[in-house]
Amino acid sequence: MNGLRGWPFALTLLGTLSLASFGGPFLILLVVMGGESNRWPPDRSIEWIVTGAVVALELVLLVACVTIRWWGRPFLDPTPDPSPVPKSNEGPAIIP
Repeated sequence: MNGLRGWPFALTLLGTLSLASFGGPFLILLVVMGGESNRWPPDRSIEWIVTGAVVALELVLLVACVTIRWWGRPFLDPTPDPSPVPKSNEGPAIIP
């Protein structure tokens, strides 16, 4: 279980990306269908703002998921492993 310490943050980030990728197009569709014209391209500025925000959010989350090993080191491994490493003469004997 020590290898999973800090990974809930990465999995939360991935889950958020999945939610934005799945729900974002539905949000765009909902907003676009509300104007005078329910076809593409959008005719109201709010439709363009929502579309841009959804695309920007998905891109930011995608880049964060791809580059988490560079910037996420404090989140993934905040503390050193508290369990002592057994020395070579400790522990069960391994019989070849």
